[in-house]
This record gives sequence, structure tokens and C-alpha cells, in this order.
Amino acid sequence: MTVEISDPVRGWLLRHPKPAGSKFWPVTDQQGAALDCPADILLLGGSAGSLKTSTILCDLIQERAYSRMNSYFFRRTYPELEEAMQQAYDLFPHTGATSRDNGREWQWPSGAHFRFRHLSHEK
Repeated sequence: MTVEISDPVRGWLLRHPKPAGSKFWPVTDQQGAALDCPADILLLGGSAGSLKTSTILCDLIQERAYSRMNSYFFRRTYPELEEAMQQAYDLFPHTGATSRDNGREWQWPSGAHFRFRHLSHEK
């Protein structure tokens, strides 16, 4: 007996088996559904450790072929950026990106740009 799942999130991993040799594959149904989402703006929520940062960075990687892409990743303070910057160091070089400004800026051969920024003032 097969069960059809109509929820686009629940069961994502069952519907999308990991391809052989894949370096990255979503860990949760929610992460897979977010990476498949065609929306221009996607709001993610969850507790610490729920893969929001890695999902955002991997979504960015999917858009790296667009030469006019200029994306930013904001946190309130610079120290809050450090974990995300380390994840970028682990992921981005495998996709052809090069780092500038101590990992605060990345550029792909297509010309796409990504920048980490902190907010100057808490207002």
C-alpha cells in the first residue's frame, strides 16, 4: 500500500532520494521544501540549530549563475556572523566562489556577489 502525501513539506525527503555522489543533501523535510520553493522571499523560523543558516546559504548557491545577483546576509553584530561565515567557507569554494575581505564577501565566476554585513546601530 502506498500513501500519497500532498503536503509539500512533510515527506520531502521520501519523495527526493539523495543522488549518488551528492556532496550536500537536505537534512530535514523543511530544509528540502525551502530549497525547492520558487518564492523570491522566503521566511524561515525555528529554534537554534534548525538549519536556517545553512538553508539560506545553500539557496544562495542555487542562484549563483545569475550575474546580477547581489545578496546580503545580516546579523545584529559582527560576532553573530562568525558561524555563518564558517559555513560559507565550508560550502562556497566547492561551487567556484572566491572570498574577499576575510570572508565577508564572495564572488562567483558568473559575477554573482554575496556579502555578510552587521548592523551598525541597534535602532
